Amino acid sequence: MRIRVIIKIFINIIDIVSDSLYNEIMEKNVAVLDIGSGKLVFAVGRKTGKGIYIVDNYACRRVPVYCQGQWIDVETLALDLEQVVAKSGYNGKIRTVYVGVPSEFVKLESSAPILKFDRERLITDEVIDEIQTQGDCFSDRGGYRTISSAARGYTLDERTRTLYPVGERARVLRADMTYVLCRKDFCEPAAKLLARFGFDTVKFISQSWAQGSQLLDSDLRESGCCVADVGFLSTSFFRVKGDGLEYLTTAPLGCGCIADDLSVALDISIESALAFLPRINLARELRDGDMYEVADGTNVYRYDAGEVNALVQDRLRQLAGFFERCIRESRAKDAPAGNERIFLTGGGIPLIRGAVGSIETHLGRQVIVLVADVPRYDRAADTSFTALLNVASEIKASKSFWNKLFG
Repeated sequence: MRIRVIIKIFINIIDIVSDSLYNEIMEKNVAVLDIGSGKLVFAVGRKTGKGIYIVDNYACRRVPVYCQGQWIDVETLALDLEQVVAKSGYNGKIRTVYVGVPSEFVKLESSAPILKFDRERLITDEVIDEIQTQGDCFSDRGGYRTISSAARGYTLDERTRTLYPVGERARVLRADMTYVLCRKDFCEPAAKLLARFGFDTVKFISQSWAQGSQLLDSDLRESGCCVADVGFLSTSFFRVKGDGLEYLTTAPLGCGCIADDLSVALDISIESALAFLPRINLARELRDGDMYEVADGTNVYRYDAGEVNALVQDRLRQLAGFFERCIRESRAKDAPAGNERIFLTGGGIPLIRGAVGSIETHLGRQVIVLVADVPRYDRAADTSFTALLNVASEIKASKSFWNKLFG
């Protein structure tokens, strides 16, 4: 009898310890929803202080979500969101969710606030908070709300330029600020949908800003560089400068457009066309009579490889033209027109063999595929999700700086 009592007490202790450990882990976890033009990713996890990514719940659902800055169907989106959350195995105990906002729903605003002191002063985090808040005169204007702010750089006493002024001394501090504004007709429907899952706080984070700030090292960001994120139905092009963005635009181009071209030209389903994309090889030297075999349902068809490749090349040429225009528009007026490289990310294009090289040829400049150094999530298609998880984890861990940036 006594042994049974001891065993029961021991089991109760284990249950209490297990619940305590589980609650401690859940308190460190963040919930993120990454919204793409052709997919929804919902996950619960965290990035530890040692740089290790732990993902406890993850699910991806490939569905059309938005196109040219408009939701395709909010009610259908609610059902898709319900399915992706259920598929992830999420248990509903987290109250805050971080949402990755596509570039089609945001715009950038810039300002150059100045703080002048009566004597030389040490620049602290509080001073940085003050100058960043001072520069935000854009929130709640014209259907937009400010979701984040970041500096492209700081100037001390009108002569010393730096990205990291904390710890320096100056009488005059100027910040070149970027404020990311999100459309309210994105925020409000998203918040209502997520409230159904028990999330009473929704924080919105620009996907492009997260990718630029988390995936590029400080030297690249300080000198400035261009990133193209090619999605399913939309492509974002942005120039990263310092901790902020100085240029951002989008175009209704993506790997889904290539699949649609193939679907129409070859008279196959869009699903078959998407499955066919990784089998296309633009790098191979073709000979007369070379064919591709394409499965469509139970049927297998053969198509001239040269004609298929030419069809894909037309879209890549269009994409490269968009990149080139963006480079010209985003380049500073006094900057030399050098052979600037581009970082390319997003799913689809890197899966087509020879596609990156083809874009390099059309542009006449180097194109580097940008991925995150995260095991299991180290594909170009995962960069938006991993960058979002990284930012959310840092906000969660911080009591001051990040929370002040995102409210």
